[in-house]
Amino acid sequence: LNERATWIRKDYGYLLQIKQEKTDKHVSVPVVDKKVVAIIDEYEANLPAINPSELRTYIKNILRKLSQTVPSLAEEVPTYLTMRERKAEAKGQQAYGIDENGNRTKYRWQCVGTHTARRSGLTSLKKSGLNDAELMSISGHSSVKDLKLYLRLNNNDRDNAADKIADKLMKK
Repeated sequence: LNERATWIRKDYGYLLQIKQEKTDKHVSVPVVDKKVVAIIDEYEANLPAINPSELRTYIKNILRKLSQTVPSLAEEVPTYLTMRERKAEAKGQQAYGIDENGNRTKYRWQCVGTHTARRSGLTSLKKSGLNDAELMSISGHSSVKDLKLYLRLNNNDRDNAADKIADKLMKK
């Protein structure tokens, strides 16, 4: 991470405290996965720094390889091109697809990055039962409205939430 992050050893693993760059908010994230805790221990909580651009490249390379065995990663999906991508395409250095509606397309693996991990992590935590206030304490969002933009819940997730509410009401 960076100089804005502090690792605190706890009985359950680690507490990662971060001062966010964008908002200067302090957030705390528990780290409980035994494999992750073992890696942090191995580095004595001094994890090597990584350039964000390099990290995105690693993520894309891993997912490109995974797309050979995970069909959904090889699907072409509509997307917006970055200015850099538009310039490369205009120079003939890169080509992207176009769908039946005229939208630019990329392979799904090309659309995944660190921000995707943030969204997926928050969605998984929501599905596991964390409430909005708990999610906001981890994500640093200042409003439920902004948090909801990150969550990717489907009708089945909403039905499960309704079932949980009904179970709580029945216990009263």
